[in-house]
Amino acid sequence: MTPSHFGPALVSALLLVAAFPPFHLVVPSLVALVPFAVWVARLDPGDFGRRAAVWGALVFGAVHYAILLCWVVPALSWVTAWAVPAFLAMVCLLTALMAGFGWGLHRAVHDARAPLWLALPVTWTGMEWVRAHLPGGLAFPWLELGTSLTGFPEIVGIAELVGTRGVSFWLAGANGLLGAAVVASRGGGDRRPGRSAGLLLGAAAMVIAVPAVWGLWRAATLDTRVAARVAIVQPNIPADVKRDPTAALERTLEALERLVPRLDPGSAPGPPDLVVLPEGAIPYDLGATEAVAATDALTGHARALGAPLLVGAYDVGMGWNSMLVVTPDGLADDRYDKQRLVPLVERDVGLFPVGGAAEVPLGLFRPGPEAGPMEAAGVRLGPLICWEAVFQEDVRRHRRAGAELLVNATNDAWHGDASGRGSTTALRQHPAHLVMRAIETRMGAVRAANTGVSFFVDPTGRTHGEIPVSTEDVRVADVRTSDVMTLHTRLGDVVGRGSAVASLLLVLWGFGSKRRLSRSG
Repeated sequence: MTPSHFGPALVSALLLVAAFPPFHLVVPSLVALVPFAVWVARLDPGDFGRRAAVWGALVFGAVHYAILLCWVVPALSWVTAWAVPAFLAMVCLLTALMAGFGWGLHRAVHDARAPLWLALPVTWTGMEWVRAHLPGGLAFPWLELGTSLTGFPEIVGIAELVGTRGVSFWLAGANGLLGAAVVASRGGGDRRPGRSAGLLLGAAAMVIAVPAVWGLWRAATLDTRVAARVAIVQPNIPADVKRDPTAALERTLEALERLVPRLDPGSAPGPPDLVVLPEGAIPYDLGATEAVAATDALTGHARALGAPLLVGAYDVGMGWNSMLVVTPDGLADDRYDKQRLVPLVERDVGLFPVGGAAEVPLGLFRPGPEAGPMEAAGVRLGPLICWEAVFQEDVRRHRRAGAELLVNATNDAWHGDASGRGSTTALRQHPAHLVMRAIETRMGAVRAANTGVSFFVDPTGRTHGEIPVSTEDVRVADVRTSDVMTLHTRLGDVVGRGSAVASLLLVLWGFGSKRRLSRSG
């Protein structure tokens, strides 16, 4: 086959990129998979068609992930000279999973004779589940299809029932119905293609509209309450400064001296109940000798504000990336140590050498002990450090343990800034996951990022109080939450697991059908 045969795969790859941040367009989420699905459905049902589906999926995956994750190269260049090989290895792994999706879709449609509107959401969502559960720290549930509509959070309110992968199933199902309508309109073996296509289009309209309308209604009627008045501090310490712990500490304390006076108790909306600082704001453990002055300064700020500070710090001795509470009386005992480590940055996966170009010894962190919610200012907090917000299971665990409010502390400086080195694409992709976590659990959320973006999220997924990228600033808001224990929180990722199992069953049924046809032939 010539490259021109893979045009539908290329179109789907580009449309799917447009669905995600920073573009965040609505229509691509509903149609991005249609060109590829229609092309697979019209391929030869035999081995030649199956090989073509795999090659087409390889094109789809390579183009899509190379564009979507282009930020990885400048980001990893801070920590390893092998940034480009690491990026290529990541794209190859994700593309291999996409090839599995293409192979499974062809099997489901042509061997198992599953309708496209069923085969597409089952195989796509099953592939997303596998991607999120890769072993060895390689799990990567980054920007699943369900996350694509976080720019319009009320529409994806069904995430509280079915989770992000349930939203992926919904969107892929709509794509499947539209694709089936296209196939039917071209004949597709139906004697009345026009009528069949019309019915499928009507079904697609209903499938798209009903969950979206329910989500809008739910957002308008959800009972919420104020959990706490929270201040988020964005000190804006550049990545090149963060490479030197001493300089980073000095710049952070200077930024706090400028920002904390803006939290004057007499100013609107009033004194905060809690102040949140970013991940690694203090590049030492607050019990270490180097951090004595920092601990004293933070305690002084807490005393002046009459509110505790939630502070990101590195316990290099223990190998932990932590969140600690500083009260007006000093450092509290309550702490949280990061569970999910970032491959290559915090965890050495043994593929590419890392280290030497950042504020802590890279690859030497280890997961902290399992811990429940933290408590500060009378509120039970679900702590999430950096990309822990990408994993729905962690947030469910916090909510089930009694968390009322999500707090995501992160340092995205290594992704780049608004005008200098690096790419700002990831600076918009990363926050989208926190929005989904808020909708899934109907909890309010707070995001404090070193260089941005920092913001507040209400339980409907609406964001407010954003501090732009590369800006030193502070924001205060009454953060709302709900007391709803959502169906997704109770049951977990039923749709994702179910789709993975259903994909396997479809493939096995396809093998059996092929053998039966061979015998009958």
